[in-house]
Amino acid sequence: MKNIFGSVLGILLLAAAAATVSAQSDGKGRLAGTWNMVVTPRVCSTGDAITSFQSTYIFDPGGTLSGLSSGTGSGGRGREQLGVWKHLNGHHYRFRFKTYLFNAAGEATSYQILTAEVELDREALNWSYNAISQTFSLDGILINSGCSTAVASREADI
Repeated sequence: MKNIFGSVLGILLLAAAAATVSAQSDGKGRLAGTWNMVVTPRVCSTGDAITSFQSTYIFDPGGTLSGLSSGTGSGGRGREQLGVWKHLNGHHYRFRFKTYLFNAAGEATSYQILTAEVELDREALNWSYNAISQTFSLDGILINSGCSTAVASREADI
């Protein structure tokens, strides 16, 4: 009985290890982790930079993300972002997040949805994105659209 239990446990552990290696080799798990970014909003028609600011994103292995941006223009405070991400193929991913925008009194005035296409480097240490953002009134009416790019580097292990 002890040998059967040990054999079954060994097979299960090997299967779990193989699944983890497979997820890493096909790219699905490589974006997971904490990333420091420099985001540059741009004029969509020309690509000219408007400004730049820093952000930090956490990509959960389950496909959710959370972020915090140092970009103001949201009542003088940073913006919290919540969203989802998925592996497309190879080194390519897509994510989408939602963030609320506030006036100087701290009241929510609108929200923004950003959709980004990410290309991760081979070592899974850096990535860049091109993104489209749409700003909506709290009633869901499209107010504005914009473009941005970003570069990111993985947060160092402690």
